[in-house]
Amino acid sequence: MLALLLVGCAPCPTFGEMTVDDPHGLASDNMLDDVDAAVSDFAAWTGRAGVCVPGITVREDVRPDSDPDWEIVGMYKGQRRPILLEPGLTTSTHQVVVHELCHALDYR
Repeated sequence: MLALLLVGCAPCPTFGEMTVDDPHGLASDNMLDDVDAAVSDFAAWTGRAGVCVPGITVREDVRPDSDPDWEIVGMYKGQRRPILLEPGLTTSTHQVVVHELCHALDYR
């Protein structure tokens, strides 16, 4: 129980500490470059050190089971949890990442 309490007190990751996880090799090099650019741009635009997001994970089927008809390409799932990002986006990767980071900033 104490370990769970201490995790909640740990400092939030900074933008510089964010990682991009692509465990199944689904993202193109261009997509990964766009993710990096979006995080850098968001940091510069907001002047913040971070938004308590440890990274971005690329994976298929980001859509929750509760929303089967929605075309969801990215998802912010809460503090200290990675943003989820669909591979092969039909919209701008940069735009989707910035949008999800805005959700994280709104939460903070």
